[in-house]
Amino acid sequence: MILNIYNKDTLEIIARPIITNLEDFKKEPNLFFPDFNKENHIFSEIEYQNPVLEKGKLRESTKEELYKAK
Repeated sequence: MILNIYNKDTLEIIARPIITNLEDFKKEPNLFFPDFNKENHIFSEIEYQNPVLEKGKLRESTKEELYKAK
C-alpha cells in the first residue's frame, strides 16, 4: 500500500512510502518515513489534486474554492 504524506503548510506531497498496513504506520510512522512529524505532516491514502486542510482533515477543494483561488 502506498501512503501520501503532505506538508501541512504547503499541502504538497513530500513522500509516498510503501507501508505494510495503515495500523503499523499509525503506531510507528518513523519506521516508514524517518522525517515524519505530526506537527508538520499529515497522511492520506488518497492523493488529492487540490487538497484543503480543514479541522485537521484533508479533503478535495470544492468548485467554489477553486474558482475563488484562481
